[in-house]
Amino acid sequence: MQKYLVILLISISTLTGCGVPEKERRTDQSNSDNNTPLTIVASFYPLAYFTQEIGGSFVEVTTITPAGAEPHDYEPSPKEIAMISDSDLFIYHGSGFEPWAEDIAQNIGETNVPGLEISSAFQLMPIPAEEHDEDELLAFDPHIWLDPVLAQEEVGLLRDQLEKLDPEHGKDYQERAEDLLFRLQQLDEEFQQGLKTCLLNESIVSHNAFSYLGRRYGVTFTGISGISPEAEPSAMHLAKLTDLVREKGITVIFFESLVSPKLSETLALETGITTLVLNPLEGLTAEEQKNGTDYFSVMRDNLDHLKIALQCQ
Repeated sequence: MQKYLVILLISISTLTGCGVPEKERRTDQSNSDNNTPLTIVASFYPLAYFTQEIGGSFVEVTTITPAGAEPHDYEPSPKEIAMISDSDLFIYHGSGFEPWAEDIAQNIGETNVPGLEISSAFQLMPIPAEEHDEDELLAFDPHIWLDPVLAQEEVGLLRDQLEKLDPEHGKDYQERAEDLLFRLQQLDEEFQQGLKTCLLNESIVSHNAFSYLGRRYGVTFTGISGISPEAEPSAMHLAKLTDLVREKGITVIFFESLVSPKLSETLALETGITTLVLNPLEGLTAEEQKNGTDYFSVMRDNLDHLKIALQCQ
């Protein structure tokens, strides 16, 4: 039903003039004001954050997934779908992470709105068969932005796309991207040093969102749930986790800010250990936005909590 709504709304916006071809829109804007910003829509927070950091005042970035919501389960409103069809660029992850975004991207061709699918540029890590969602859309782990090195590659893709759309401000995009890349390199170094000497190299998380982070820094993460945070684990799986806690001497179980902590708290209570947040950065809560939280502050909080859980020296 959602897919048919997407097609209908994009068709309506095209017929009513909302879907003016991108090149014509930019030409009309440049005739009156060379600094008219690009209107960009991103499917969820990390893509929006990186794009805004690169684009600065030359872009206006809107995030479709609202504060406190999960991108995988969110369904955009008709107004949001129409906004995408009237934008200069639609950025989304793809590979089943936000299926609604892929439906939209497949049906905005008539409006000449370019769609940038980030995941298509990466070799994603496959999800074990036992962790597949029931809808089987997620065959690969999408959480590449949690690896600061892969995040640098994302920044390069976004920079190149902005330069292509707006070559007049290409130098500005390059300079701002260089600054962002430097900050991501610093973050990578902090993780390398912070997790260099730890007593443990295994941890339990609420769902399997940290495979790229773990691969980069030598940590094995076991999820209470699979790749979908809403999936209910079996009694057998919970029993295995209890054994893992005792066998490996795990003292912390992680939960997330956008997902109920009930399962993590239950397992922690049963095994007599504590809980901390490890944020997969699929979005921010309203409170985090209010407090000025961003990608880097969340990642540094993640590092601090990992150092506690892994008993790093």
